[in-house]
Amino acid sequence: MEDARRVLLDHYKEEGYAYAEISVATDLSPDKKLARVRFTLLERQQVRVARLVITGNHRTDEGVIRARLRLQQGGVYRQSDVRRSEEQIATLGVFSTVTMGLEDAAVPAREKTVIITVAERLPQYLEVRPGLSTGEGVRGVLEYGHRNLGGLAIQLTLRVQLSYLPSAFIPDDRVREN
Repeated sequence: MEDARRVLLDHYKEEGYAYAEISVATDLSPDKKLARVRFTLLERQQVRVARLVITGNHRTDEGVIRARLRLQQGGVYRQSDVRRSEEQIATLGVFSTVTMGLEDAAVPAREKTVIITVAERLPQYLEVRPGLSTGEGVRGVLEYGHRNLGGLAIQLTLRVQLSYLPSAFIPDDRVREN
């Protein structure tokens, strides 16, 4: 019964009824072999997006984030649009976390402000990877990257790889001599 209640509730939330509630009551027959299950729905009002507020974007242009949003001002607040928006913003690769939710979520209202909170990753990185193997010898990799050029989520990666195979690492004498 709980699964059925959850499916019904998810359906209503997908239609914008973010504050819908469904209760379940079970009446057993006198012989307790049959039961009547009643689902009671408190629909409340359909929630529309009053505003979209973005926080936490210190380096990233707000327009880059807004372009990835499925929710629109004046539109119905749907959970699927929230999930897709979070996924699309996260795929930019410049944020460590992305969360979306209603402002004052515990207070039901016909129009709600949606808060989009992002946490930006460090935009630049430098990676040094030394290594040693019998196949490649001594090797090193130096990689510089910028994840958010100009605040537009444009990524740049520069990589240099060097390797040197000393003859002491070559086990076959015939190959070593050539």
